[in-house]
Amino acid sequence: MTPETPITVAGSEPYELTNIILALTPYGREDEFEVYKKSRYYRQVLAHFEPYMQHPLLAKVNYSRKEWDKYLSFRTDSYAFDFAADGQLHRRFPFATQDDIKPFEDNLSLVNDFVRVTGFRKFYQAHKPYYDSLLVGYQQSQMLPEMMAFLKAEMGGT
Repeated sequence: MTPETPITVAGSEPYELTNIILALTPYGREDEFEVYKKSRYYRQVLAHFEPYMQHPLLAKVNYSRKEWDKYLSFRTDSYAFDFAADGQLHRRFPFATQDDIKPFEDNLSLVNDFVRVTGFRKFYQAHKPYYDSLLVGYQQSQMLPEMMAFLKAEMGGT
């Protein structure tokens, strides 16, 4: 890494998928704090995915605050997966938020079916400029080069 770009910030298509899935569940739609519902993007998500609200995955992953461990694991564990050439999600590396709870992997066949029937990948590609703008905004707002310089000065190293 060069000093100009000391930290790489990248988006994750499977992570966005899980955020959309969780936003579409009854809990995601009803809870006033879990999902920000006042954006244009949220309205676009609803417009695209509302015809698929009866997909069985949404009922299976309708986690509430009482099941916060499953909610977080479902979303976070998606980072270990990526889309292969066959269009299916496959594990890229070993990772699980919790050893005994693996809701993403346990529901992988339903997740892959949701991707297929909803056209998620086309939706994602159509919104890639939006996702990229969020990454740029994050990089600019977080002062990443300055943060790295501070850490190097305080902790040493290259």
